[in-house]
Amino acid sequence: PEAKLNLAIYYLRLGEIDAAAELMEEFEANSPESHIVLGTIHAEIGQMTGSEEDIQRSQKHFDVVGNSPNECDTIPGRLSMASSLFLQQNYNDAIEVFDSVKRILGNTDDFKWNYGVCLAASGNYEDGLDVLMTLSQESFKSDLSMWIAKCYIMTNNPESAWGLYLNTNDPEKELDLLMLIAEEYYKLGGFQFFYAAKAFSSLLKLEESTSFMDGAIGASVGYFRHCTYVKSQRNASENFSEKLAEIVDMLVKLESPKSTRIAGVISTWNDNQ
Repeated sequence: PEAKLNLAIYYLRLGEIDAAAELMEEFEANSPESHIVLGTIHAEIGQMTGSEEDIQRSQKHFDVVGNSPNECDTIPGRLSMASSLFLQQNYNDAIEVFDSVKRILGNTDDFKWNYGVCLAASGNYEDGLDVLMTLSQESFKSDLSMWIAKCYIMTNNPESAWGLYLNTNDPEKELDLLMLIAEEYYKLGGFQFFYAAKAFSSLLKLEESTSFMDGAIGASVGYFRHCTYVKSQRNASENFSEKLAEIVDMLVKLESPKSTRIAGVISTWNDNQ
């Protein structure tokens, strides 16, 4: 059993979750270490697949260690409790537990990843970004860009979020980043409709979709309405001319009757300002 447990830990460190899961499939947890390993495996699978059953299994394994009288005040015990709280989306309590071991583990990438994600998930995007930006381990890079993009979006830093997309070489990650930027900026509205329009327009180049077309047109109209509203206010000094010209160009390139008609309306208004 110990050899199997050590091999599973080795697989987890390599990021080979499926291999670790297959190895531990029939394993009965009987120690803090085995509960932590099984908790980690189920958490990884649950987050990758959206399996609520795996998330619940993971939480139970971490609870065993985190609530154990012999383990609750140890480092593994504290981290297990923090992991359980995180899986329950009880982020503020998880942060308190992470803070209790920060002095000891604060310089490790594993801790930075868990702590930074927890801060961001709690809505503390600025502090989460500060922590996540210090990560150096290559194995975190896949999910790291998504969390950093989310932090950029929620801290009013759209150019940096867009820059992450421009610097991505992975087609799958490129699609994920564009979806995140498009959806989050569409929800935020106002001047941020501009970045939603750019993202939906770029998504259309990767995949023909009615929803992407509707998103690109809707975000463009949303940005135009924002511009007209701001211009109607007294002492409004913001210049939208260049961005509106970019919106017009995007709409024309969509090559639909609706987008062409809207492009003409926006272009005329922009020329008269």
